[in-house]
Amino acid sequence: MAVHRQLTDNFLTCSICMDVFDDPCTLVCYHTFCRKCVISYTKTRPEAISAKSLLCPFCRKMTKVADSNRPVEEWAQEVKPSFLIQGLLDSFNPKTKDTPKCILCSDEGAAPPATAWCADCNISLCEGCQKAHRRIPATRHHDVSDLSTEVKINQRRKPFCKQHPDQSMQFYCKDCKKLQCQSCCILYHRKCEAILPFESVMPELISCVTGVKERLASHLQATESLLTDLETKRTEVIKNRVTVQCQIRSTIQTVTEAIKKKERQLLDQLDDATEKHIERLKTEMKSEEMAKQMISHHSVMIDRALESGSEMDIYEMYLWCESEEFPTVYDSDSDIKYELREKVCFKHDCEEICNNINEVSLGEIDTIYEDVFDSTSTSVLHDTVDIQTEDETSLPHVYDVAVFNEGGTDTIVVTDNNNKCVKSFYTRNTQPCQSKLSVQSPPRRIAKLNA
Repeated sequence: MAVHRQLTDNFLTCSICMDVFDDPCTLVCYHTFCRKCVISYTKTRPEAISAKSLLCPFCRKMTKVADSNRPVEEWAQEVKPSFLIQGLLDSFNPKTKDTPKCILCSDEGAAPPATAWCADCNISLCEGCQKAHRRIPATRHHDVSDLSTEVKINQRRKPFCKQHPDQSMQFYCKDCKKLQCQSCCILYHRKCEAILPFESVMPELISCVTGVKERLASHLQATESLLTDLETKRTEVIKNRVTVQCQIRSTIQTVTEAIKKKERQLLDQLDDATEKHIERLKTEMKSEEMAKQMISHHSVMIDRALESGSEMDIYEMYLWCESEEFPTVYDSDSDIKYELREKVCFKHDCEEICNNINEVSLGEIDTIYEDVFDSTSTSVLHDTVDIQTEDETSLPHVYDVAVFNEGGTDTIVVTDNNNKCVKSFYTRNTQPCQSKLSVQSPPRRIAKLNA
């Protein structure tokens, strides 16, 4: 049947071999596996062998063995399965041709095939136990299904009272909002006014749970829609970032090209000025070379006259030196030293240039809010003023508020009815200040008269 299949798939299947439990054993972590599967897995784990323990494949928790000196094949012999797993195997073992066993008889050692299922007790019964079940007054009206045909077992989980385990919690106290058994109602809820059978309040509970489910579904749909919108906006933000990056790079590239153009202009001006300076220097150097040759020639002529010892040659040289033809540049008072009269230089101020670059308005990053008005949004206060002073014990009741600007300073004036005073709040020297004027009666409106 379907219940047998669910039990087999969810509770009676080993997660290692994916088959029904064969000689199951439950480890200290309450995970259950086939005994042979645990041994085979432990053999493959060196850390488990060295620790002399069985290793759980799920949570990796170690289960110490009593006698670790024995072979690994015998380590799991003393590990027992939980009574719940063993009971399910005894009653609903699929290897018994999908035939459940009587749970009541299995507790006494025998396990005859079950012929009925009690949905209230959540147990399977053989023919004899079913007859006894019907004779007991407390279980006479339980929902018992015949297992001889293929039926769908609806397992109804009825809670039992912790103080009275033999009684199910059949009543609901609306005052305390708790399930109670009959004895608890008599003992502890005698003063409660609304104690109803649990079945009678089920429609109300179902309606409440259904309403919550519908609201959750609505919230889930709204959340999914919001997530979709947020994901769309996230994608748009990513695309917008790429677009803005391209714009920034394009702007910087334009400015960079302008700077490079200015660089080329300055270099061209430097080249022109330098070439002109070089040409002038070449001209002067050529003139000085010619003068040098003339000086060398005249010096040689004087040397020859002096070396010859001829009085006429020396006299002629003297007449030439005293004549007007003798160059004045040879006078002893003349300065023949040449000084560099011009120099090509580049005037700049790096600090000023850097400041100017920082002040260049290349653009700014700003956030533009579109469709910011939302009637369902919650207002947020950014700048607030607490109008209750320290000496006041009553909460202020503001009747009127006005803002005055005196001497360039904004002053907030409020009327407080509860404390019968007029208060002003302002800022002076970056420090918050306040003043208070008590009156005899609760003040009302604030009026400002133009001078």
